[in-house]
Amino acid sequence: DDHPPFLIRKKDGSYLYATVDLAAAKNRIVDDEHDWVVYITDSGQRLHFQQLFAAIESAGWLIDTPKNGRGDCTREILKCKLEHVGHGVVRGIHGKKLSSRRGGSSFANLLSNAEKTADTLMARQNHNIHPSPRVSSIEEEALRIPEVIGMSAIRYFDLNAGRRSYILDYSGMLNFKGNTSVYLQYTYTRFHSVCTTITSKVQLKKLSAGQEGGASSSFNAYERQVALSLSRFHDTIETTANSLSPNLLCEQLFVLAQKANMFYEHCRVDGAKEEHSRLMLCEAVVNALSCGMRLLGINRLEKM
Repeated sequence: DDHPPFLIRKKDGSYLYATVDLAAAKNRIVDDEHDWVVYITDSGQRLHFQQLFAAIESAGWLIDTPKNGRGDCTREILKCKLEHVGHGVVRGIHGKKLSSRRGGSSFANLLSNAEKTADTLMARQNHNIHPSPRVSSIEEEALRIPEVIGMSAIRYFDLNAGRRSYILDYSGMLNFKGNTSVYLQYTYTRFHSVCTTITSKVQLKKLSAGQEGGASSSFNAYERQVALSLSRFHDTIETTANSLSPNLLCEQLFVLAQKANMFYEHCRVDGAKEEHSRLMLCEAVVNALSCGMRLLGINRLEKM
């Protein structure tokens, strides 16, 4: 075997990474009784985790052999599943691998840079910022939004990369028209506003007229595209979880946002004869985006 040995303790008694990983694994499997443990590192650690999993299996921590009433062992039961998700490396704009160990970067620096870039880009976009019910003033909201957008942008950019290496590009991750968290946030805000506005009007109509709004018996092309995208949402979440690939959910949300915005541009909702059915479609878009963004750790903004 050409692989290096899996050292657990040196001759002088000092411990290594393998020692700590084995102790942590035993705690998770034997003491805490987790049934699924996922390790997420860059792909360069693949051999280490192959050896770690082999050592854990040899120690017998993964298998349980319960006994029947007569004291005989029944079939073996796998107590815990171990998986290693190896992803690519993160590089700076000059192509060099980012390394907090060498002092070249830190998570705090990444967040700070993303927040500053978000603030600059939003000023350039000349977006109007309105206070939400949870914030007392426009000034507080203006300070909060770049932080929320910047943090979400980094998280989404990383998850959307899947297991590929990528270059940390702040302008790319904060593109208002690309496959980014800010595009999802903008779409969510747009449709949340539509639903809130029309729902308030519908409630007033019900009180005065005592009747439901009109409904459409069939979808047009834009409505159908949104509906089809929504129909794939549940399956995408299941596939994402089973394959440990959040980039699949990112892609599905991006496609849904694209279809929803096309629908928004071409289909009137407020006051249309199809208002009721289109409002239901808008509410479904809001619910799907809300669920998907929450699963990815992307903050939602009710006003933007």
